[in-house]
Amino acid sequence: MLWIKALHIIFMVTWFAGLFYLPRLFV
Repeated sequence: MLWIKALHIIFMVTWFAGLFYLPRLFV
């Protein structure tokens, strides 16, 4: 179960990073 939590954290970090970086790429 630990790897599932780690994968979830990694997914959230990458999702937030993409959410902040995508608008900068379009601008």
